[in-house]
Amino acid sequence: MGFLGGVFYTAGPIAYKYHALGDLLVFALMGPLMVIGSYFALTGSYEVSILYVSLPVGFLVAAILAANNYRDIAHDREAGIKTFASMLGYTGAKVEYSLLVLGAYVTVVLMVVFQILEPWALLVLVSLPPAWKNLRAVWANTPGEVEAVAMTDQQTAQVHLQFGILLVIGLIIGAVI
Repeated sequence: MGFLGGVFYTAGPIAYKYHALGDLLVFALMGPLMVIGSYFALTGSYEVSILYVSLPVGFLVAAILAANNYRDIAHDREAGIKTFASMLGYTGAKVEYSLLVLGAYVTVVLMVVFQILEPWALLVLVSLPPAWKNLRAVWANTPGEVEAVAMTDQQTAQVHLQFGILLVIGLIIGAVI
C-alpha cells in the first residue's frame, strides 16, 4: 500500500497530488499505515492504541506537505496543480497547517488524559517552541512573500523529528517505569 501510495502520488493514472488528495493520503500512508504496518510486522498483532499513537505522526507528516503547498500556492495555481492549499487559499492553508501541527500535540495530551499513554509521552511538549515559531512565521506571512516561509517545510520536518524522538523516549520510559 505504501509503495503504491508513493508511486501514485504524482504518477498516472491516479496522480492524487494533482487532485487535492496529497495531504489526506500522506497523512494516512505515512501516519497510520506506516506505524500500524511496522507494529504488525514486528509483533504479528494489532492493538487499537497503535492507531491512536500513529495519529500525531500522520499530523506532522501532513503538516510538512501543507507547509510546502502553502509556500507554493501561487506557483501551483499557475501550473494548474490542484492542491488542498491552492483550493483553500492562503488563509485556509494557514488554518490547515495550524490544525495539523497543533493536532499532533493535542492528540498526545488527550491520549495521556484518557490514559492511553503514560504521562512521559508529554515529553513531546519540549518540541513545542520550534513548532510555535513555525506557526507564527506562517501566520505573519503575506501572500507573495515566499522567502519568509521558504524553509517552513524543512523546519516542520525538524519538529517532526524532535517530536518523534521525544515520543519514543516517552513511550520507552513509560514502559520501563
